[in-house]
Amino acid sequence: MITIRYYHVEQLVRPETGWERVKAYGMYGLGQDRNGGYQRLADARKLMEEQAESWMQNLNSLEQTDEVKKLKKDSRWKIVSEDVTFTHASYYMHSDVVAYEIVKVISDQTLEVREMKTKHSAANLEFTPGGFCGHFHDQDKQEVTYESDPEGDTFRIRRKKGKPEHWTYKGMRFGLRTAPYAFHDFNF
Repeated sequence: MITIRYYHVEQLVRPETGWERVKAYGMYGLGQDRNGGYQRLADARKLMEEQAESWMQNLNSLEQTDEVKKLKKDSRWKIVSEDVTFTHASYYMHSDVVAYEIVKVISDQTLEVREMKTKHSAANLEFTPGGFCGHFHDQDKQEVTYESDPEGDTFRIRRKKGKPEHWTYKGMRFGLRTAPYAFHDFNF
């Protein structure tokens, strides 16, 4: 397992809504969404400054009523950190996803992984006949069972340079997960 610290920007621009998390730019990693977190504190600081400047410019362009003045005075931003422990990885291959478990942490750039045994069931999915053979609906609700495979082969995945959420092995695309995740496209 590997623990990664994420930095999130939160804003309080309307007291009645409370603190809200700001979605970070360019966070389209594979696998589990980190809710807009950055792995570098400097990136979070930059986002916080941009958000504050944009909000104040917006308020300055409005008629300066008492409400606008109050919003300007009460608006605040902060950076919060979150440590996330990843125990699994998923291999993304077209529409299917294969579950792997993290066996060993070599470094913060290299992990050793092993494929898990999985069984996919479409028994609980709605099926509509027609076309070539039919269509399964709500595939994201398919039932999947996971089992560790101690006899399976291991290999090393590496963090892709410049893209901290992307991991690769011989062109294969991986994303880290806090729990096993696999998906089979029954319609393909």
